[in-house]
Amino acid sequence: MPTTPPASRLAWLDHVRAAGILLVVAGHAIRSLDRSGLPTADWLVALDDAIYSFHMPLFFMLAGMTQGLGRRKGVAAALQALFWGIVLPYLIWSSVWVALKTGFADAVNAPVTGSPFAILWQPIDHFWFLYTLAILRIVWIGVEATGSALARRLAILVPLVAAFVGLPAAGGPVVDTYLFFWAAFYGVGVVAVHEAPEIRGRALVLLTLVAEVVWLGAMVLDPAAVDADFGPVRTLIAFAGVFTLIGTVLICAPGGLAGRLAGFVGEASLAIFLTHTLFGAVARLALERLGLLSPGTLLVAAIVAGVVGPTLAYAAVLRADAALGRPLARWIGFGTQRRSHYFDLGRPARAAGGAVSLDGRAG
Repeated sequence: MPTTPPASRLAWLDHVRAAGILLVVAGHAIRSLDRSGLPTADWLVALDDAIYSFHMPLFFMLAGMTQGLGRRKGVAAALQALFWGIVLPYLIWSSVWVALKTGFADAVNAPVTGSPFAILWQPIDHFWFLYTLAILRIVWIGVEATGSALARRLAILVPLVAAFVGLPAAGGPVVDTYLFFWAAFYGVGVVAVHEAPEIRGRALVLLTLVAEVVWLGAMVLDPAAVDADFGPVRTLIAFAGVFTLIGTVLICAPGGLAGRLAGFVGEASLAIFLTHTLFGAVARLALERLGLLSPGTLLVAAIVAGVVGPTLAYAAVLRADAALGRPLARWIGFGTQRRSHYFDLGRPARAAGGAVSLDGRAG
């Protein structure tokens, strides 16, 4: 049975998360072709460029939207959400990833070398996102704790200016000048979460079309900018792509069963992000064993397995939580959510916990 959906603002955020995590899985599936020694068609290369032009800036903006929604919850609540929604998932699943890469070194493209404790200062593979997000969230917890409107404005404007101007690369693999790029989207998200739902009708359609034209036009005029660290064109492409996707979701606004499914995928986005590569690897091995491995079959299987597998696993965890009365999602690093807002998985609404998605959102 479906449950009562959340307020429309949270529903559209879940829908945007769903669209964004599909892009993450699709991008990794496309890149798995080359790593598997399979040819990648030109149209897939172009699609890969399009996805990578904005999909991670999107999730940093969503994280900023979370900050905007939860800024009045206090420092203690913010630190608790940080630990359960970002830090613990990073530590658990980075460790799992290192263990798998070490145990199956002959079957991976980039075996792990060095100390397993290196994840404390050197994030591995796609887990860099959670590492970077934790840094930004800590900074913003400090900014909000000051209670200063000036500090809040500077936390938004300084990274935004730095991203557009561009700074020479300096620092380590994560804590470097490139951090300003991600911080720019985070800061805009803090403000945009309250503004986006108010844009409706023709204004929404017009702004979305403008964003789409800018995104496509900038990519066509300067395709090399997609591979740049940051700077005016690269930052413009990313912002335009993000607003194109958000506007499209707001315009389409799926309802009924499709809307609930999209919302649930958004709720499961953290679990999908953490485990989609594992499910994709299993799908690839199955295709090899069956003699069916090809660019087409691998692409489809990696995307389907990478989305459906983690989503079903997440649903199973919530159902087990309801049966056992234990916060299982929290313990395994899937966030703090204990029920779905979209489907009845066995826990009554009054027993609901805070929801945490890919960006660490507590709801």
